[in-house]
Amino acid sequence: MKIIPSIDLQNGKCVRLEQGDFVRQTIFETDPSVKAVDFYREGARTLHVVDLDGARDETLKQDSVISKIRSCFPGTLQVGGGIRSQSQIDALLAMGVDRIVLGSLSVLDSDLTKRFLTRFGVDKITLALDFRLMDSLPILAIKGWQETTRLNLWDVLARFPSQVEILCTDIAKDGMGQGPSMAFYQELVKKHQGARVQASGGITTLDDLRSLDALGLGSAIVGKAVYQGQISLREAVSCLN
Repeated sequence: MKIIPSIDLQNGKCVRLEQGDFVRQTIFETDPSVKAVDFYREGARTLHVVDLDGARDETLKQDSVISKIRSCFPGTLQVGGGIRSQSQIDALLAMGVDRIVLGSLSVLDSDLTKRFLTRFGVDKITLALDFRLMDSLPILAIKGWQETTRLNLWDVLARFPSQVEILCTDIAKDGMGQGPSMAFYQELVKKHQGARVQASGGITTLDDLRSLDALGLGSAIVGKAVYQGQISLREAVSCLN
């Protein structure tokens, strides 16, 4: 399983939110590009970057920071947050970003998202389908998790080709240090065998990563637990990559 550290950006700084709440945030003073280099030195070969301001305001806000991270991080760089148009995708790809993460757009406009998948290829696009469990159904959230829709993940996922990579986060678990949503991932693997999945949210220990790996998930995104030293990125990469 590929271990992918995350850099979440707000006002040019590395932050971690609890359950997507912009008020409940922890700010880390390390420069994002320095953090990217640290992650690479610890063995990460893919980096996940989220423009939180862009996700909330529906437009990219951290272009200069992302460009600086790209110049410092030699591995695969995937970026999400506020991406709504082909011009934004073109600009990020021209910057050297390897994969584009589409969140709200993939929920609100599946036709346009499918056109992007056709134009750029499934290896360039990841769909972020982030949810809150409501009456046992994964109900999707959009706009930086600030708005909950009436759409469930299963129905939206069925709109897209099976080979597309998806990033799924249980918002209630994110940043809470309580472990990932194992029951959901078990159901996802059962419903969509062979799906390319990036697991995210609540991953706190090396055992959490081992459990996700045992389900056959391809990747796991780690955030707060790495920043706070609960997980050694170097050890996780060594054990699981």
